[in-house]
Amino acid sequence: QKTAYEIRNCDWSSDVCSSDLLLAGGFLEERSGLFADIQALAAGEGDPVACAGRWQAVGPLVCLGWLQGLVADLIKLTLAGVQPGRLANADLASSLHALAEGLNLKKLYEFADAVADAHRLLATPVDNLLLVEDILIRWTTIRQE
Repeated sequence: QKTAYEIRNCDWSSDVCSSDLLLAGGFLEERSGLFADIQALAAGEGDPVACAGRWQAVGPLVCLGWLQGLVADLIKLTLAGVQPGRLANADLASSLHALAEGLNLKKLYEFADAVADAHRLLATPVDNLLLVEDILIRWTTIRQE
């Protein structure tokens, strides 16, 4: 079993690492809550600050790592309609297709960069809760023109 550090440093778009992540520490159950937050925020129905508090409880390292894989999945679906088996979150394929509809691709790429930067910043003395709040607030702007 990989440590959180090993999971953090793997390629989040690969099936191997996402499988390891889902198995590590019962994350599969936690992921459903994270994904529900992402869906609610995308629909304009959630509170990013409240969501960040939940993500902080799960662990920012794991949550932002998972979010990197999710964003990679959304980019793949938006660009090429990739087969579900090639997604990091293959079991969420139908929900990901629905979430990918109407996303602004340029903003999605910018968001992917922001998530990667935030993930790297977790190793610094930055306030992790504020970092996650910032990322989730940014997520709410992906659909806006």
